[in-house]
Amino acid sequence: MVNQATETITFWRGNLKPLTVPFSAFEKSGDGTKPNFNAFAVIDCGQTVKLGDDEAAVDAILYESDLAYRREINKKRQETEQSFGASLRRLRKQRGLRREDFEPDVSAKTIARIEQEKVKRVQRKTLDVLANRLSVEADEIGTY
Repeated sequence: MVNQATETITFWRGNLKPLTVPFSAFEKSGDGTKPNFNAFAVIDCGQTVKLGDDEAAVDAILYESDLAYRREINKKRQETEQSFGASLRRLRKQRGLRREDFEPDVSAKTIARIEQEKVKRVQRKTLDVLANRLSVEADEIGTY
């Protein structure tokens, strides 16, 4: 539902909870196409919102506008990610450990950098500390 007076669009989800998004969330696209709120349509079986010549994926609108949806999507992504950092994060959380629990041997900042894949190669000494604290063999960390 487009409300010109409040300059908002309200979407209803499958659970009938409304999500109201301001017009300002719909910026013009890279090619200069501006959203036309007078030409609102839902297409692609409810997967796309059409605003004149401009189109937006419903998933993108939800991701940008709904914190709970964004958290849910990020959680699912982290659960399925196969990198070493993601495996370390899952194992650490499984064990109920905080990043700070590896200090003073490995700083919380270093743990965060490893989990975020900002460290290309983890040093053997660091791997040994992680494995010891997580109660696994060093080569097992990446399998979680």
